[in-house]
Amino acid sequence: EREESERGMAAGFGERSLLEYLQSFHRCGLMRELRQIWEKRGLFLFFLPPYSPHLNIAETLWRILKGKWLRPADYCSTDSLLYATNRALAAIGSELKINFAHTA
Repeated sequence: EREESERGMAAGFGERSLLEYLQSFHRCGLMRELRQIWEKRGLFLFFLPPYSPHLNIAETLWRILKGKWLRPADYCSTDSLLYATNRALAAIGSELKINFAHTA
């Protein structure tokens, strides 16, 4: 797998790639055959680890929302939590910024 990953990185952005979670059907004989055909055509498959929240934008957003933008008082009631969540989501891009490239 590491060899494939390094080859994909060396290929650069000009190559086509697909990120996919590794499922049991990805290891079957048909997929191995198809993968060889696809790689000859310039399509490379890269498999994500089973749990990779740092690669999921929604996971990053919710982690920052809960950890930085919501205050303990926002959790007092459902209404206050919904209001604070909506307020924070509406402010993304203008008042609040997220660096999705940074993993904390």
